[in-house]
Amino acid sequence: INLGTLLMGFATLCPVCLLLLVGSSRLHKLLAQGLERSFEQSRAVEDGAFIAALLDNVGIHVGSTWWVHDGKNWERGQVSSVSQGEFLVQLSHGMRKIQLGSHNASSA
Repeated sequence: INLGTLLMGFATLCPVCLLLLVGSSRLHKLLAQGLERSFEQSRAVEDGAFIAALLDNVGIHVGSTWWVHDGKNWERGQVSSVSQGEFLVQLSHGMRKIQLGSHNASSA
């Protein structure tokens, strides 16, 4: 037996041994989670770029509707003042200062 044959046999048996040690359902779950996480991360970058492109064309003025994200949900508010680099949005529970270029808001 030469080294090449030995390495080829080892490479062929590794996936089978892993399957036997971990179990098919657990291995499938681990692979699916890894692929899903990878997809979500790449999708988040694309989504962020898309939203940024949309926001580039939005005019912010007093009285316009603005949606604010609090980490879980979106809340509709109304722009109450605009100054250079930031603006204030009136929400049901108070005011929120939005820095231009932040990732927690969207217009409608």
